[in-house]
Amino acid sequence: MFKTHKNLWLWISGILLFSSFMISYESTTVPEWRIRVVNEKGELMSNIAVIQRWRDGSLEWGSEHTNTLYSDSNGYVTFPARTVDASVFRRFCGVANRAIGVVNPVSISKPYAFVSAPRNGFFMYVEGRELTSELVIEE
Repeated sequence: MFKTHKNLWLWISGILLFSSFMISYESTTVPEWRIRVVNEKGELMSNIAVIQRWRDGSLEWGSEHTNTLYSDSNGYVTFPARTVDASVFRRFCGVANRAIGVVNPVSISKPYAFVSAPRNGFFMYVEGRELTSELVIEE
């Protein structure tokens, strides 16, 4: 089948290269996010539903993930870090998707998250930006 050692090494190299593209590893989409929920007077508000939606636009091609947590007795809610597990090949495709996103500004092709609560707007996190730490609820 293999006439020379060179052909054998080419086959082995090709198989190893292909296999390396299938290796999967985890990365953080959104870091842990701790938010203090207050009213317009700055008073802490407990038991307020806070909704987080997140997705890595370059690696996930489906709907957003959603989680609702309630502020504790001290007015805080802490969302855990959000991660995505993806292969090297999928990440390579994500880079191509980001390049297309530059041409098509309508698509969000980076990791992002939204946080919202009743009677207020929402906050958005995009990779590389600072997380908002206070959510003001209008009364």
